[in-house]
Amino acid sequence: MTNTDIIISEAVANGLYTMEQIENILAGGHMIPLHTFQAWKSFGYTVKKRRTRPDYYKALEIHEQGKEK
Repeated sequence: MTNTDIIISEAVANGLYTMEQIENILAGGHMIPLHTFQAWKSFGYTVKKRRTRPDYYKALEIHEQGKEK
């Protein structure tokens, strides 16, 4: 089982996507926007010491807070 297979099965099991949605994303030539730590690292995202999430999540959190206001 590849990382992508694991991510797909977990995304479906946790209700993030349906298999139909995933098939549409992949058919459109896109990647599912869920990745392993290894993939995030290959994209250039970093995790600083004593941090438990990539800086991307902090940026996303700030973006989401701005939407709420």
